[in-house]
Amino acid sequence: MRAFATAALAIAMASGCADAFHVDEETVRAPLLVKCAEPSRGVKTGGETVRIYFQSSGFDGTRTVGAGIGGEPAPVVSIGGPFCGWLWYAEVSTPVFDCTGPADVSISAAGIGEAVLLDGFFVYPAGQVLVSSGFPSPRPSPRAAFACDVNLDGLPDIGLLYSGAWQDRIGVLLNGGSSSFPQSSEMTAPSQAVQAGCGDFDGDGRPDVLALCPGSAAAVLFLGDGAGGFAAAGGFAVSAQAALAAVGDFDGDGLDDAAAIGPGGADVFLARPGGSFSACGNRALGPGPAACAAFDMNSDGRVDLLVADPAEQSLSVLLGDPVQGLLPRNTTALPFPPGFAAAGRIDMDPRPDAALACPGGTAVLLQNQDGTFGIAAALPFAAPSSIAIADFNGDGTGDFTVADGFVFSVRMGNGGGGIKPALNLDLAFPGALSGLALADFDGDGFMDAALAEPAADKVHVCRGVPQ
Repeated sequence: MRAFATAALAIAMASGCADAFHVDEETVRAPLLVKCAEPSRGVKTGGETVRIYFQSSGFDGTRTVGAGIGGEPAPVVSIGGPFCGWLWYAEVSTPVFDCTGPADVSISAAGIGEAVLLDGFFVYPAGQVLVSSGFPSPRPSPRAAFACDVNLDGLPDIGLLYSGAWQDRIGVLLNGGSSSFPQSSEMTAPSQAVQAGCGDFDGDGRPDVLALCPGSAAAVLFLGDGAGGFAAAGGFAVSAQAALAAVGDFDGDGLDDAAAIGPGGADVFLARPGGSFSACGNRALGPGPAACAAFDMNSDGRVDLLVADPAEQSLSVLLGDPVQGLLPRNTTALPFPPGFAAAGRIDMDPRPDAALACPGGTAVLLQNQDGTFGIAAALPFAAPSSIAIADFNGDGTGDFTVADGFVFSVRMGNGGGGIKPALNLDLAFPGALSGLALADFDGDGFMDAALAEPAADKVHVCRGVPQ
């Protein structure tokens, strides 16, 4: 189920022969990575119908080609021509195993000739679609802010912010399982909460919530009781111009820290046991930061900060540090003004990458060895408002989940910075979507997405399931 990207892999097609794909004389295997205990999601063993997709330089029509996972190969079908790399698929059934395991993906051909495999091969459910479970929001005009298991029951809950009359409230929908959220709790901030994040700020093992309230020049801490309840417990002062906040363990001490971001800089606050914060100064940024993401970009165990600045046309990375919290920024100049930002592993190397809003869609930026970024691809979206990177289909590569106007979209990553053709999932809604929070809400081992539809006063959980 994992895509194997190769620059050029020749497949010799001898008359009447059947063979597996080989790389350096070793059989390439497509692992079926889905838990056998979860029969309703993803690619599974046990006879589920799947499609084997692969791209080639084309077959000239003089041979019969098949592909399969064990057993007799099934005929392949073309769903593309030269402009999309001759995309082919064969619809087959997976082998019956007691649990998950690898399977040889093979092709057979009658005829003589050669084809070049352009982008490896991958296995995917034959009929996966997106489904949504919607439910009323506790307050009008919700926006999905975060996902976190606040009551420690093993199921992620959904944090919400609101617009209008209830903009000073932070709500949490408690996950009741089976895609239901029957209970909720609420916090009241001193003024509008423009952003909120969840983490363990006091070191007691129970999730807390930090809300950024620039109208009160404060970030307010709400300590969690581990059962879904919260109590206000101080926080720290911020600039009235602060518009962004990031939460993560910047210094690696096990407590989540915070950064308040505004024009020209980020103020760093390191958490201390008991719920207090130590101010660690300001880190210089560009004049117009518009989006941020917290992610361990250099794999050292400390969370780093990414900041996109459309005024400066830059992406800044501030690495986490055990003493200073965050180090001065490293900056990559961009040829466009970036919007929202997301981080995650997109290609097959160990370095995390980034995705940024760009005019007409989303730009995929792959991280270089020196910590800078190069633009690898542009993904077309109509009106994207937020994006997140996660392995949505369980194949080990990062996928792109996007709130795109009235549509929630998933674009499956191909492991090289692009997307797999014909494997796009979309789910339309009557109203525009707001916010995007990813977690395994139904506990099946696969990523789901929480979004809000403010005009309908609804919250939605979207899952990918077989049709």
